[in-house]
Amino acid sequence: GKRGTGKRQVAEAIATEIGASLLTVDMGQAMAREADDDEFVKLICREARLQNAILYLDEIDTARDDARHKRLPKLLSEQIDGVAIMAGSKPWPSLSGEWKGALAVPFPVATFEERYGAWQRGLQDANVNVDDETVIAIADRFRLNQRQISLAIETARGLGYRLRAA
Repeated sequence: GKRGTGKRQVAEAIATEIGASLLTVDMGQAMAREADDDEFVKLICREARLQNAILYLDEIDTARDDARHKRLPKLLSEQIDGVAIMAGSKPWPSLSGEWKGALAVPFPVATFEERYGAWQRGLQDANVNVDDETVIAIADRFRLNQRQISLAIETARGLGYRLRAA
């Protein structure tokens, strides 16, 4: 899924649920260096084992789209012996064939119409009067899902009450 769709939040929730920490690796930064993929994969996998951590490989598209790192999926499948979450904006179609137990989970972005409707309903339910032009601008600017919109409205209402009371 695209940025802001909740991939990392899901990874953190999974780690919490199984009592593990989350070891995050920014693959964009890691792949920009001229490091040996074999050594890099061994290092991050060893660190995940030592920390009893889920390995969260953020921006995995960077490695997938770079011909210099074409062996990376195979190296990861050979080295990872725990849970690894590979987060990117594009699916990695060959992954499930290369890696036993691999599962692709899409994180779609809500359409403008879905976001607009969620903002309208949420604001109306919260008894917040906002003109339609503002709702359109908010729905266009913030690519949130239904839950995130509800939390944003709830947080804003809480802040509003506290500011008025102060």
